[in-house]
Amino acid sequence: MYQEQLLKTANKIVVPSRSQFTKLKKLYPFCSNKTVVIKHGIVLRKSKARGPRHHLLFVGRIVPLKGIEQLLKAISLLKREGKKVKLDLVGTGPKGYTRHLKAQSKKLGISPEIRWIGYCNQAQVQKMYASHGAVIMPSLQESFGLVALEALANGIPLVSTRAGGLAEFVNSKVAQTIPKVNGSVIAKSIKNMWNHKKVTDQRVATGRKLASRFQWPHAAERYKKQFQQI
Repeated sequence: MYQEQLLKTANKIVVPSRSQFTKLKKLYPFCSNKTVVIKHGIVLRKSKARGPRHHLLFVGRIVPLKGIEQLLKAISLLKREGKKVKLDLVGTGPKGYTRHLKAQSKKLGISPEIRWIGYCNQAQVQKMYASHGAVIMPSLQESFGLVALEALANGIPLVSTRAGGLAEFVNSKVAQTIPKVNGSVIAKSIKNMWNHKKVTDQRVATGRKLASRFQWPHAAERYKKQFQQI
C-alpha cells in the first residue's frame, strides 16, 4: 500500500533496466508515463593481477533467486570429475538460508572448496576481482546485474545467466552464458570458460569495450537532466 502511494506521489521514477520497467508497468500501469530507464554506472578499471581461472567468485545477496544452491551442485560435479575448483562467496542473507547452504556444501562434500566470506564493502569487492579467475552469476532474476558489469569492467571472465536486466548487456560475445539454472548446466558453462581460452580472452576484451559505455558520468548526466525537468 505504501509503495503504491509513493509511486503515485513521485514526479519521476527511475529503474535500472527495461526488464524492471516492464515489471513495474505490469504491477502499476499508472507509472508508465513517468518512468525512465537509467542504467547503473561503473568505474572502468583493469586489474593488474589475475587469479587462476579455477578460483571462482560469487558476489551478491545470499538468497534463493541468486542460484547459489545450483552453483554448489555444479562445484560438486566439477570436483567429482577431478577438476580443480575453488569458490568464494561474498554477501549476506537470511541466517537460516545461509545455514541451509552450508549444510548442502557439507552434504555434497565440497566444504573445503567453498569459502563463505560474508559482507565486503565496495573497495574490498573491487580488490577481489584481481585475485579471482572468473565471476559466476547463476541468477534466476536480476533487476540489472551490476556485479556482472563490474566483472566486464575489470577484465575478468564472466559466466552468467541472462535473467532480467542481465539480458541487456550479457551475451555470448562478452560472457560464457548459462542457459539454464541447474547444477549440470552451470558446471558445463564453467568448463566451457576454462576449456576455450582464446574465446574467453576475446570475450574479456569485448566485455571491457562494452563496459566503457556504462561509466558513471553518463549515468550522472541523465540523472541531472531528470532533476532539471522536475
